[in-house]
Amino acid sequence: MGFKTQDIANVTENKKITLSNNPNFVVFESKSNAYTPVSISLTVRTTYAGSVEYPEQTKIELTETESGIKHIYQGTNESKNVNDTTFLLNGDRSVTAQNIRNTLLKDSFFSSNFEITIPFNIDGSAINNGYVIYITSKGGGSKYTFSFNTLNSTFISISGNPNSSSNSDTIDGGKGNTEIELDVYEDTGIFLGENDAPVNSDFGTYITTLSKSYYKESLWFETNTLMNKKIGYSTGFLYSDSWVNAGTSLNYRFVAKKYDGLNRIPFYISNVLYIFNGYDYTLNPNDISDYVYDGTKGFDLVKPLTNQPVKKYINGQTEYFNFIFSDAQHSINLSKEYNLGLTYRYFTQSGTYIITSIKHNQNRKLFDVVNTVRLQPDIESIELSSGKVVGYFTVGLSRNGSVVSDELRYDVIPVCYNKIVEFAFLNRLGGWETFNFNGEWSNEFKLDESTNIFKTLLPNYNVSDEIESVYSKTMEEIFTVQSSSISYETVEWLKELATSKAIYELSSKRYVIIQDINLKYNSNDNQYQIQMKYRYSDSINGN
Repeated sequence: MGFKTQDIANVTENKKITLSNNPNFVVFESKSNAYTPVSISLTVRTTYAGSVEYPEQTKIELTETESGIKHIYQGTNESKNVNDTTFLLNGDRSVTAQNIRNTLLKDSFFSSNFEITIPFNIDGSAINNGYVIYITSKGGGSKYTFSFNTLNSTFISISGNPNSSSNSDTIDGGKGNTEIELDVYEDTGIFLGENDAPVNSDFGTYITTLSKSYYKESLWFETNTLMNKKIGYSTGFLYSDSWVNAGTSLNYRFVAKKYDGLNRIPFYISNVLYIFNGYDYTLNPNDISDYVYDGTKGFDLVKPLTNQPVKKYINGQTEYFNFIFSDAQHSINLSKEYNLGLTYRYFTQSGTYIITSIKHNQNRKLFDVVNTVRLQPDIESIELSSGKVVGYFTVGLSRNGSVVSDELRYDVIPVCYNKIVEFAFLNRLGGWETFNFNGEWSNEFKLDESTNIFKTLLPNYNVSDEIESVYSKTMEEIFTVQSSSISYETVEWLKELATSKAIYELSSKRYVIIQDINLKYNSNDNQYQIQMKYRYSDSINGN
């Protein structure tokens, strides 16, 4: 729950842990919307039709309570004088009433804020046009009240008090002059899980202020769109065998204020919100709490930061493990500290258990919010020491040796004699993972002679002279790779490769851009094959 300094609004709060590319709303709503409207009636008693050009008795003058703005209307007996503030008098009271109504509706004060009607008169079976003007405000409060300075009771009589209206709206009192502002701060310095009560004067780095006008209805802000422009990732995982910060999380919070044109009054402070560089179907709930390991919950199982299915594993290929860490005591020492690492369990192809190995252990205070490590299954040494052939192995997050996450499974396959091209990519949850293409591959070159120079032939030319020469030339390489046969589940998962905004060829550690992905289906054995075309983000000899 966020923190209220004034209890003026019901707040539907943002989700605390979300994906950056999907929406995350906060909604502010008044705690009460009850109001008593202005409700008066004006009865046309006499018309003054046929008298002087501008009968003084038909003058109507009123003043808005809140703004002090005056409005003056006048009757006339000459049609040429009719305008936005002058109405035509008629010997029929109902016609004069209609003309007064039309004049009032030409004034934005009345047209925007009031319903103005003239009901019919019913006398037995007879229905006649009415001459009583009913004026009812569309809301309540001082915004709608006014007082008559001049109103001749012989011309028009009034019933009701135009200066009487109330509004219990807890945000603006019905005045309609209020904005809600959000001052947004990033990098709060509060680790996921830690107490985020706003007791520290440093809220983080101020980014911007979002603002919307409030009037009667609930008001919402979508905050992830702003923060998604700032979130990134780290490539440290490409160069390390130890745990690294994936760099795919960002935290922020905001202070909500109401502003009436004079005073800005804070009334709500959000929790620290954490977003992760990922995405999902837009209409799916945006909450990835199931992927967060909470250190205070001990040995509850969580999900690793991946959607990968069971994967084939060729000895030596690159794989990564990712998880989100929540630690309420991250900045303090515990009397009983604990380590986090990975538990590897090895099995034969038939499922016979071989051995368990725990690796990558380190103290929980050394971890970041999103953590990535390169797996080290070391199949050869396991087979050598056990005398058994590893058929598959599993990997899970462990706490002091006990598994605390769902385990990922890798089926070990014989050595592949084709060229293996491996890619690391940012998945849709903000973790790093890999896929290798070990089928056919090809490489094509695309040359660009961007500028050629043509020279004048001189009398002393020889065969080695240049008539046309190249000023600059670049070469773009386009690579085509194919996978081996893969399952439908793997095809579904590889949508994350196709849509990833960060993909690296592991052998070169270069950022690559996918140009095309094709899916081939073999109905005989219900297997699929992926073909991908890609290029480096830079070109040879390019500037």
